[in-house]
Amino acid sequence: MTILMLLLAHLIADFWLQSDQMVQHKMKYLKKHMLHHLLTTGIALAIIWGYQYEFQHLISYVMLPLAFIIISHLLIDLVKIKFIDSLPKSPTDNMKKLGYFLADQVLHVIIILIACILFFHMTTAGMTASLLTLYGTSSFDLLHTALFIILIYILATSVSGHDQCQRSYCKIYHRLPAI
Repeated sequence: MTILMLLLAHLIADFWLQSDQMVQHKMKYLKKHMLHHLLTTGIALAIIWGYQYEFQHLISYVMLPLAFIIISHLLIDLVKIKFIDSLPKSPTDNMKKLGYFLADQVLHVIIILIACILFFHMTTAGMTASLLTLYGTSSFDLLHTALFIILIYILATSVSGHDQCQRSYCKIYHRLPAI
C-alpha cells in the first residue's frame, strides 16, 4: 500500500493538480507546485501512518519521509527547469523536452522507492515480490485494487496526452462557427 499511495500522491500532484499555466511557467509557480505536492504527499503519508502504523512515530513515518520526498522533488524539478531553459532552440526541442520529462518522472519514482526503503524499512526484494504477486495467483485486496486502478486511470488519461488532446479538442470545438 505504501508504494501505491505515494505513487498516487505524486501522479495527482504532477498531473491533476497542475494547470497548463503552471506547467508552462514552472519557475513562476514553483511555490504553488511544491505546496500541492506537500499536501498530497502529506495526506498519503498520514493515511499510511494511520492505516499501517496506528498513528505511532509521527516523525519517522510522516515528517522525515515528507521532507525527503518534497526536498528531492524540488531539487529534481529545479535541475530539469534549468536544463530545459538552457536548451538552444532547435527542431528537436520536443524530443529533448520529452527526454527530460521522462527522466524527471523516473527520478521521482526512484525517490519514492528510496523513501520506502529508508523510512518504511522495505526491501527491494520485498517490493519486487509484492508487485510480482499481481501477475501470480495472489490478488490484491479491495484497497490495493482501488489504488492500482486509480494509478492506471491517471496514467492512461493524464500522462499519455489524453488530457492535452481533450483540452485541444475543446479549444478547436469552441472556435467552430455555430450551425
